[in-house]
Amino acid sequence: VQVGLKDKWTSILKINMGIPYRFVDKIAFIEDENLEYVRRENTESDVFYFSNIESNLKQIKRIRGMKGTFLIKLPFAVNNDYLDIVEILKSIPNDIRFIDFYNMRCVRSIINDFFRRDKFYNFLLSREYIEAIIIQDLSTERKTKYGIVFEIMQHFFVNNLISITKDNTDTVKDVCPRYMQRMERLKLLRNLRTIKCTWFRCYVYHRIYDEFVRTSDRSLLRDTYTYLSMQIYNTRWFGVKITFNAGRGFRRVVDRTVIKFTKLAFKRLFARYYYREIYDEEREEIRYISLIFQDFPEPRIYLKIEFRRSIRRLIIMNRDDIEKWLNEQRDGMNEYEHFFQCFFNNNDVYYVRLEEVEEIYRIFWFFYNRLYGFGVYAENAKTPNLLYQLANDNFKD
Repeated sequence: VQVGLKDKWTSILKINMGIPYRFVDKIAFIEDENLEYVRRENTESDVFYFSNIESNLKQIKRIRGMKGTFLIKLPFAVNNDYLDIVEILKSIPNDIRFIDFYNMRCVRSIINDFFRRDKFYNFLLSREYIEAIIIQDLSTERKTKYGIVFEIMQHFFVNNLISITKDNTDTVKDVCPRYMQRMERLKLLRNLRTIKCTWFRCYVYHRIYDEFVRTSDRSLLRDTYTYLSMQIYNTRWFGVKITFNAGRGFRRVVDRTVIKFTKLAFKRLFARYYYREIYDEEREEIRYISLIFQDFPEPRIYLKIEFRRSIRRLIIMNRDDIEKWLNEQRDGMNEYEHFFQCFFNNNDVYYVRLEEVEEIYRIFWFFYNRLYGFGVYAENAKTPNLLYQLANDNFKD
């Protein structure tokens, strides 16, 4: 590592990621010229972190005979050097993990490549090379040899985006302990390319009703706050089925599920882009998931997400406001300020910084991208812009 980086990374490991000191103290921070010496003297307890996968290519080629654990930072872009590294790592018997300490913007950009550039990342997505996304404590005992280590803050996003997760019991705590639910044990998805099966959690603060009764008599509806987990599985034989598990034995196919969004919830979601009140002061609306954005009093802004097998797009429809915001925010961006593409219609492309759409992306991505992407839709859906692909077309590129 470069001079001064040892303290920086040690601090990140111990404080930001919460990794126990006893593990961090075992990591060997070495200069490039000292690698040969360490290579001869190292033991199984050593942990090596390669901070720049492109510039460390020569060093990576020399670690075949080394012992211990190797932490290798994910690249910002895939190139031929990285493919060479993958080939080298395939022949190394050590415990190898790919790691990234950067913020959510960089990680999202990297993870998106898992879907958009399959010819590169199939190496990493296949069962042979990576079997689990490893999050939080590196010192925890694991059964898998390969994995990816991310910051704890990235736990929610990574687990749900690429849908590979370990059995989780106590590592994730609900935001509000008062409504804490015991989530189902999560199945480890070992091969994304052949088993179209996804188990993931979506913590959404909402109300669930026994039935969607087409009447103004609200007393017929059960009002229960809870957290939502979703199970999606798609096989070549049985098609697609999506169910919700919200505790108390509640399970329902998604097109029978109704979610109640209050005025306050929408104000929090669209606070940065939409300054007009969406609902009247004392009014609350109930919508089928597919109709949430259809009947806005003034639909200047709405969110649409398109799905293909290898593409996920977040679309925010408000060209003028986004363009104005970008002109104000673009100055001062550094090389690590990654942007998420937001498409206006099918022609003009606009960009919004990831952290600015965090709440919108985190909540609605599940409903539109996951649900409709797998071909499930409410029978009353009348807005084609909200449904990019319908049933039986769910995996056609």
